[in-house]
Amino acid sequence: MWMVRSNGGDNAEEFKSKGMIAIGWRDAGSLAPLKARDAIIEKVRETWPLYKPMKAVMTGSQLDKVANVMAPGERVMTYDPSKRVYYIGTITGGYAYDPNGAESLANRRPVQWQHEIERDRLSVPTKNSLGSTLTVFSVPASAVSEIDALLTGAPAAVAAPAGGEAEAAEVDTQYLLDDLNSK
Repeated sequence: MWMVRSNGGDNAEEFKSKGMIAIGWRDAGSLAPLKARDAIIEKVRETWPLYKPMKAVMTGSQLDKVANVMAPGERVMTYDPSKRVYYIGTITGGYAYDPNGAESLANRRPVQWQHEIERDRLSVPTKNSLGSTLTVFSVPASAVSEIDALLTGAPAAVAAPAGGEAEAAEVDTQYLLDDLNSK
């Protein structure tokens, strides 16, 4: 399953209403003729010569995932921070480029949106794994398992937080309870 969070999640409603996922970098032009990640990275370097080397690689890699790696039939999700909801759907077609739309929606794939999950229903480890700063990334298998369990109503096997996270969560919970009780 893929996560696509374009423009910090601000495009989630548009993704849902238009049946798509999309990312920006419109000035690179259509990536359809570029079938290799290295070719897309080179296109990024040509288009934005002031990008630092790692930024060009990161940008090119994000674009390559949408243009060449994602495939019809694969699942995808996005997050709407204003509603605290994840939308989950299936990619239904190939890569497309829109030179005339919003910059953040230039490179896209069609999607049939099928499910919604409230963020608060997910475990802390899953929420953390979905909080990457990357625009496009593969969702970890443990998070996919938990999401699938929530969608089917099956019990979710949730990994315990690592290290002192469980203790920190208990302290945070107690702090919040004490704060509420004091008001």
